[in-house]
Amino acid sequence: MTVDRTIIALLILSGSTVWGDSSTDNISAPSPSAERAMPEAVQGVLQKFCLDCHGAEEPSGGVTLSKVQSQSDVYHDGRVWNKVIRVTRDLSMPPKTEKAPSDAERQLLANWVESSLRSVKCESEHEPGRVTVRRLNRIEYENTLRDLLGVTVEAARDLPVDPAGNGFDNQGDTLFIPPVLMEKYLETTKRVLNEALAKDEAKQKLFVARPSNSISDSEAARAIFSKFLPRAFRRPVSDEEINARVKVVEGCIARKQSFDDAIKVAAQSVLLSPYFLFRIEKNQAAENSTEPYRITDHELAVRLSYFLWSTMPDQELTDFADQGKLHEPEVLRVQVERMLADPKSISLSSNFASQWFGFRDMRSHEMDIRRFGGFNGVRDDMYRESLTFFDSLFRENMPIVDVIDCNYAYLTEGLANHYGIPNVKGGEIRKVALPDRRRGGVLGMGSTLVVTSYPTRTSPIIRGKWVLEQILGTPPPPPPPNVKPVSQNDQMKDGMTLRQRLEKHRLDPTCASCHAKMDPIGFGLENYDGIGSWRDQDNGLAIDNTCVFPDGTTVKGPEGVKDALLARKDMFIRQFVEKMLIYALGRSVEYYDECTVRGTMERLAAQEYRSHEMIHSIVESYPFQHKRNSQ
Repeated sequence: MTVDRTIIALLILSGSTVWGDSSTDNISAPSPSAERAMPEAVQGVLQKFCLDCHGAEEPSGGVTLSKVQSQSDVYHDGRVWNKVIRVTRDLSMPPKTEKAPSDAERQLLANWVESSLRSVKCESEHEPGRVTVRRLNRIEYENTLRDLLGVTVEAARDLPVDPAGNGFDNQGDTLFIPPVLMEKYLETTKRVLNEALAKDEAKQKLFVARPSNSISDSEAARAIFSKFLPRAFRRPVSDEEINARVKVVEGCIARKQSFDDAIKVAAQSVLLSPYFLFRIEKNQAAENSTEPYRITDHELAVRLSYFLWSTMPDQELTDFADQGKLHEPEVLRVQVERMLADPKSISLSSNFASQWFGFRDMRSHEMDIRRFGGFNGVRDDMYRESLTFFDSLFRENMPIVDVIDCNYAYLTEGLANHYGIPNVKGGEIRKVALPDRRRGGVLGMGSTLVVTSYPTRTSPIIRGKWVLEQILGTPPPPPPPNVKPVSQNDQMKDGMTLRQRLEKHRLDPTCASCHAKMDPIGFGLENYDGIGSWRDQDNGLAIDNTCVFPDGTTVKGPEGVKDALLARKDMFIRQFVEKMLIYALGRSVEYYDECTVRGTMERLAAQEYRSHEMIHSIVESYPFQHKRNSQ
């Protein structure tokens, strides 16, 4: 039997069932403490102003509001009804083409929905959600090998890109293993071990014992895997699991392989094991129990380390888990602060924020160099600006509202010149106090402005849609079929500017409701060209950066857009909390997470919206520390 076949056989013998999805689909969800029926007056508002578009048949945007009869129904569809509150209060629904409710009717609907969402007793109703066996994504895989072997290796270079779910590539439901990926793991593991063990540091880390006159091959192998296996599997291991690797070593030596090569084969079997490639949490409660229970301290250490570091737990986390103390509130809080201060917490910027705000791929992003010849000179600096901004946001415990507006940016000399900011010298990235509000926050960052533009011009529609989706968490529905898109050409056409053509496009009733929300935001950002330079003119005409929001608010320029977003701060705070919860849990946010979301928002408001308070709240939350038996 070849070495490769030996490893595959070991994988099969180790229990192939762990490769499947062991998620819980039959969640016994909590219900609100109150079951009050919807008042007739509220029913009347919905019937009169909402159900023509959002009834049971072909609901607009896939949003159905006709099935709600009680507070319980609202609670069980909480994400939709939270959006109902938002669009009702900011006057963006119903569309301007439809009859609008009075202020009193709007308040009646919004207040009843809000009271319904708050009717659940958070202290007594708990649901941890569905826990899916999660494969390490490419970045987690590479980081884990780095920390396990003690050397940096390009472990992920030959692996396919991970599919994303809910905007992130660490979601359990998307991280399955197709056959081609298993073959890639086989090749990658061989290469990585050969490269790593060619370095003394990694070799010393693995080979903690060697055969001698007083130590047999088997005894040395047992000493090696007694230390290596718990670290690789990120939990205590059984004697049987260690014995299995010792037998691999014994078999290789019996076939005349050297001790080092035998250890390498057994180590490869470890790195191909489901217990290394996946984050597996075993059932702990009684086998037929459906009640949630607290995860073990080792499982908590794994959840925590992959959330904050995108890698395996370090020795200090493991030590507290071994002692059974990690879940203790004071210990856990100190560990979170320690982890946030560690350079590895940059993963919150490079993996979480970069995917949410879209700057992960900035270094490979392309623009038309005939229109934007200076882009290649500042592209990398734009990535560094965004990466450093979010790293400092999390590491230095800054207020998360700085994402919308702040008085500083992280710049190099080249990027500062690109932005028109004087007196910044040198190529190093550093914090710069800003002279005005044109920059500061994501709306003035080059990365944001580039990824929301076409290669040849800006796009008020894309920029407005991006703000609705990413900042406010209120994505517009997809465009109706057969609607002719606006040309990407920003030159005068038929005697009209791009803005005039977009305004004409908005006159189409099928387009008006969505564009009335997207376009004003985008027009307010038109002073930024396609690569983020400031401009007062476009094609020889003065930029018209004045616009009117659906609620009648007049907004002028980026400063006005920021003010409008700050006036809707709670929407952004909710969006931030939900995004981070999705990333931390590896699943979508569901109605039963409302208590966690709301509690975190309240903690943030009481602590000046400091980023650490949000992270502590999520780590301490019920869904982060609990699960049900997998079925």
